[in-house]
Amino acid sequence: MRKKLLASMLLTITLIQLVVGYVLGQNFTKSDKRITRLLKKQSLDFKIDYLNVRDSKIRLLSVNHKGAKPIKNIFFIHGAPGSLTAFESYYTNKELLKEFNVYCVDRIGYGKSTQTTQIEIEEQAESFIQLIDQVKLDYSNTLLVSHSFGGAIAASMTYARPSFKAHLMLNPVISSKAEKIFWYSKIPLMIPFRWLSSNALISAALEKLAHPNQLSVIEKKYKHIKVPTVMYQSKKDNLAPIEHLQDAQELFDSAFFSFKLFEDQGHLLPFKSPELVLKGINDLDKD
Repeated sequence: MRKKLLASMLLTITLIQLVVGYVLGQNFTKSDKRITRLLKKQSLDFKIDYLNVRDSKIRLLSVNHKGAKPIKNIFFIHGAPGSLTAFESYYTNKELLKEFNVYCVDRIGYGKSTQTTQIEIEEQAESFIQLIDQVKLDYSNTLLVSHSFGGAIAASMTYARPSFKAHLMLNPVISSKAEKIFWYSKIPLMIPFRWLSSNALISAALEKLAHPNQLSVIEKKYKHIKVPTVMYQSKKDNLAPIEHLQDAQELFDSAFFSFKLFEDQGHLLPFKSPELVLKGINDLDKD
């Protein structure tokens, strides 16, 4: 009986280790090969670049509709953890690609970009500005779309370059007061789990712990942003709670800031309901 109980306990522990190892080992990305296979199958024009920016390499995916030559651009910035492939439903959307060139990046520390963690929001913003300059995008024809942790980075970009066309923030983590550190945020950094954790989760944990201080620096500049900014917020979002919207209404200049509040979308709104985001992009494009 004791042997059976011991065997059962060992099996349970092993299964828990396998599940935890699987979860912590996720890198939230796809290889160049998988992206290439998908986009070739869809008959889309695309390019995958690894650009040198400030001592780092950043993976950039650019996608165009064959035969279409739009002058307008969308530049997507993912959250944490994440990668450019989070926006697959957008860079494979042929109707969107008839109107826009779509650009997606792996932030430093995520996906296939340099695997060092970059926690400074303004440093990340400057890296993307330099990348945009490298590929020679026209700021006035470029719309920023950001999700979660990407929101403050894109906001910092619009502060530094007020000629961006607009910024659509999706469930952004934008306020230092509203940013919550959860008990599980530190798990990927703990010694028993760190060796199981992917670099994406380690980067996300380090970013999360530094985020309140980082946001306290950049949020002082929100009031000076003169780029039209629209924030999408879900009422039921435990990761970026509604307090971020409440604070944003005070932090941003109301002449350039507006928002839409959704009931049941949750933090993954841009991936569960891309039609809402596509409408937002279309509305900003018309303004």
